[in-house]
Amino acid sequence: MRYSDNYFVKDSVFGLIKRGEDENLEFVCYKENKKNKFNGRLRFYGGGIEEGETYDLTLKRELKEELDLHMESCKLLKEIRNTLGGVGYLCYAEVLNLKDLKHKEEEMGEPQWLSVEELFKSNLVPNSKLLLYLYLLSYSPHLLSKHIDVIKTDVDFLLYLQENFDDIYKDFIGRLRGNS
Repeated sequence: MRYSDNYFVKDSVFGLIKRGEDENLEFVCYKENKKNKFNGRLRFYGGGIEEGETYDLTLKRELKEELDLHMESCKLLKEIRNTLGGVGYLCYAEVLNLKDLKHKEEEMGEPQWLSVEELFKSNLVPNSKLLLYLYLLSYSPHLLSKHIDVIKTDVDFLLYLQENFDDIYKDFIGRLRGNS
């Protein structure tokens, strides 16, 4: 754990959970209710990596704690720099028994299932939009191409991409060449 401007900086993991396929594809997210810079914005599930944990064990623990879900597997899509300086692991999580999801923690709004279009048009935090973008790039590029016009108008996300362009571009070229 590191310190940055009076904050504890933890490495963290965020997981994308989906249901449906193609045009019926939806992802679960929640509205942040903590008094921080993302208050009121949508984000995907996850949390801070505790000492001795790996990103996949953290995501498994967080999904169990927050939604009472059992994660079957986890695929790392991207490692990024967090806003406060830690490392963020962006993952796709396969879970069992998607049922009526209920939160166990007060600082989280109710779980919401949103379509790709709804998410790209929403106030989803930039690293969560990047996670969605990378998932679609890897698994459903045809769906990603349908939403390029919406992505091009999202100034917040485009600024985030610009700040992280070199790293994202290298990853993108690696995926095109099959080196991911």
